[in-house]
Amino acid sequence: REKDNIVAPPGSGKTIVGIEMISRLNVPALILVPNLTLQEQWKDKIEKMFLTQEEKSENFISTTPTEIKKINILTYQSLS
Repeated sequence: REKDNIVAPPGSGKTIVGIEMISRLNVPALILVPNLTLQEQWKDKIEKMFLTQEEKSENFISTTPTEIKKINILTYQSLS
């Protein structure tokens, strides 16, 4: 299977497009971000736009490299 990547300038909607791709493809995802602020932004948008109130983000989203889940949002630095 071919891997999907999103590379675009700031403010172009990468977060929304990425979340929609994860939702449609229904496969595990790795999201790499340069800093903790963007890591939290991705997590917040996924929680607000794609999870119901009954679904808990900690069941679907990981922000640490030692805990792999369906959606993994990691900073570049956490991988080194």
